[in-house]
Amino acid sequence: MKNVLPCNIVDNNGSVCCLDHKNSIKVKRVCSFNIYVLLLSILLLSFKVNAQQRYLDEVFTSIQTNTVTYSTVTNYQMDIYEPVGDTQAKRPLIILAHGGAYVGGNKSNGTMVQACEYFAKRGYVAASVQYTLASNIFSLVDSLEMVDIVMQSVADMKSAIRYMRMDAATANLYKIDPAKVFVGGNSAGAITALHLANIDDEDVIPSYIQTAIDTYGGLEGDRGNPGYSSEVNAVLNWAGGINRLSWLGTNSVPIYSAHGDNDGTVPYDCDDVYSGNPLISFLDLVDLCGSGEIQPVLDSYGVDNQLLTVAGADHVPWGSNSTLRDQMFDESAAFLYKYARCINIKAQLEGFLDTATSLMDTSLKINNLLPNLHPFDSAPYNVSSGTIPVSRFPEATVDWVLLEVRDVANTNNVLEQQTLFIRNDGMVMNKDGTTDINFSTSGTHHIALYPSFRTHF
Repeated sequence: MKNVLPCNIVDNNGSVCCLDHKNSIKVKRVCSFNIYVLLLSILLLSFKVNAQQRYLDEVFTSIQTNTVTYSTVTNYQMDIYEPVGDTQAKRPLIILAHGGAYVGGNKSNGTMVQACEYFAKRGYVAASVQYTLASNIFSLVDSLEMVDIVMQSVADMKSAIRYMRMDAATANLYKIDPAKVFVGGNSAGAITALHLANIDDEDVIPSYIQTAIDTYGGLEGDRGNPGYSSEVNAVLNWAGGINRLSWLGTNSVPIYSAHGDNDGTVPYDCDDVYSGNPLISFLDLVDLCGSGEIQPVLDSYGVDNQLLTVAGADHVPWGSNSTLRDQMFDESAAFLYKYARCINIKAQLEGFLDTATSLMDTSLKINNLLPNLHPFDSAPYNVSSGTIPVSRFPEATVDWVLLEVRDVANTNNVLEQQTLFIRNDGMVMNKDGTTDINFSTSGTHHIALYPSFRTHF
């Protein structure tokens, strides 16, 4: 087996950052290893995270802001927040959307400003985005119009994401890492973020919702900046909800949620919006399932998630409670930290390698021969197979691989195990097809990569 492991050297803030392999020749401080190992050998690569950790701790004291028009279709704008004095070449991006029931609020909302400043001081590029609102408050009682507005807001936020990725590919003014893009929001903004991240072309979508989607350009929307991805890596759901729990699944991105369990505006469980408002609760309004129902569904699919339940609290209690707000921000940062710091791993399995194309054969996937449960459940690995089979393999999957985090002082001591996939170009992938490999273990450790023992050698 030939192993090639490009990675970023730890920077002076102690962060392990992802490498965009498509542009690897342009990235400084890159180390590459071309190592041949025997069948039973393991490959070890050290990674380190220092005491003060970028993306988790406040490592910058000053920020700067800039307002841009992200869509020439709508002329909508977003405020972009950056740390002053940051020299890092690629930084994770988080785009946030304000609350206001889709009839009010703006990108200068207090919670959004506080959140963007919070994340920018931790090394992110953060943005607060303007999006489509209803023309008047009476739209709240028209469920079809509200579905229409939500789908427009999703199209708006996707356009903002594409704008930032377009900048990364052209002028690169904001130095974002296009492989690490997060979205979130408060109340209505969280509803937008959840639907953006979870509706795709394989979902069963009711006709009235599909009509709204089609009216505004399909799933990608018609709000500008075509040709760039609007995919995201995780969601911050602060008092939001989703219309269909069935839109969640094994390929859902990680979600952090915070919610009061007595929320009368966006239900904590599944109900109509404003079910706690006696003036309009008798109306048949839009159905949403809140964080209390989202969490167990994500748990059942094995999707990383976290929920802060505020006992007895109504809607967005952190708006009037700075201690609770700080707790929510800190938990959100800790949750995203796993995905903001990561490495990419590349390996070539010579038994399946076409030397003319440098691509590996994917016949196992094509012929439906890949097992839905990983093959590392027996000795010497003894990884639990779990109870959730993979329902869909990422594009160009070659086979399963096992990654282990090992103690640097005693490499026989396994601290963490992950079952992953290897793609035909050699990139090691998560089960959703992304190549940013994240670790829950911090400190200085080794990683070991094992192939599935089939016919790769």
